[in-house]
Amino acid sequence: NLQMQLLNKASKILTNKGFIIYMVCSFFELETTEQIKIFLKKNKNFSISKFKFSKNDKLNQLINNSGFFYTLPSNYNEFFTDGFFAVKLIKND
Repeated sequence: NLQMQLLNKASKILTNKGFIIYMVCSFFELETTEQIKIFLKKNKNFSISKFKFSKNDKLNQLINNSGFFYTLPSNYNEFFTDGFFAVKLIKND
C-alpha cells in the first residue's frame, strides 16, 4: 500500500512531461510489475518511457521488452548484484 500511495502522490504533483522513477530493491511481482500495471490502469495519462543507453552499453541487457530495468540476485560483470526493479513513467498531459 505504501508504494502505491507514493506513486499516487508523485503523480499528483508532477507537471506535464515530467518523469517518475519507480525503483524498489525487490524482484517480487507484487512490488514491481503489478504495482505498475495497477498504477497505469488507474492513470491513463501516464506511460512507460524506456530507459535508453548507448547501443553497445551492457546495461541494455537488463531492460526487458516492457521497458522495465530488472535484475535478479546474480553476478553481473564480475560484481554481485541484488535483485531490483526500476521503471520510468512519463506524464502525458
